[in-house]
Amino acid sequence: MPPKSSKFRGVTLFRPTKKWRAQISAGGKTTSLGDHDTEEEAARAFDRAAINKAGPAAATNYPITDYAKEMEALQKVSVSELVATLRAKARRHGTQTSQYRGVSLLKQTGKWHGQINVGGKQLHLGFFATEELAARAYDRAAIHKASTEGGVIVTNLDISEYAHEIEKLQRMTRKELLSMIADEKKQQQNLANSVQKDDSDGSNGGSGSGSGTDAPAASRRSNKLYGRQSNRSSASQLTHVGSMPSVRDGSNSPTNQEGGGSHEAPDTSSGE
Repeated sequence: MPPKSSKFRGVTLFRPTKKWRAQISAGGKTTSLGDHDTEEEAARAFDRAAINKAGPAAATNYPITDYAKEMEALQKVSVSELVATLRAKARRHGTQTSQYRGVSLLKQTGKWHGQINVGGKQLHLGFFATEELAARAYDRAAIHKASTEGGVIVTNLDISEYAHEIEKLQRMTRKELLSMIADEKKQQQNLANSVQKDDSDGSNGGSGSGSGTDAPAASRRSNKLYGRQSNRSSASQLTHVGSMPSVRDGSNSPTNQEGGGSHEAPDTSSGE
């Protein structure tokens, strides 16, 4: 029989689901930080909330030095934003449809749905051929959202990936943002079709442009299509962009139909 409680501070076993619940008390009120797959994940969720509450003097489960890179941002982010981030991370690990925030797999078509919560409603960003393209659409929408609603910028990929776009994204209207995402998706699809055609021509053993000498070019196009390799850390890292803190969401533990446009979709994934 599993234990009723955990060896970690702020963590208990929720027996109906057999998941580990993290929670913290402040001002006589207990706040849930999500139900996690492992004790360790729940313990680290508690630690981050404790640092948000008490700073470097917080009583944490793991050494406070483990959070040195996050310390400043953890203290600056609002309690509500941090709690939402920790809960969303726990939900994603539970569903396991995607490793990214705001992304879910539409199994009927094999495409990835991107969406984000704006003003309490889920904003549909489109259906994408790859998980990373959907994650990038979410990230750009998150940067835009922060300019209108304030708060932290929560991205899937490192915020530095968008350094050259941040100012432009924050000046855009929602319509312009969705149009930009749709245009980029179309460009990527055209590029994918071109790569597929080149691969098909090469496999037919033709000469000239269809010969094997085109393989390096096809490889370059493929690399362009799927983007450069992203630097992802093994722990949630909170950084800053100007005066706005940014949370890059990761994991440090062992993670409708076809449409588009600007309509709002029902909440089918963790589009925080």
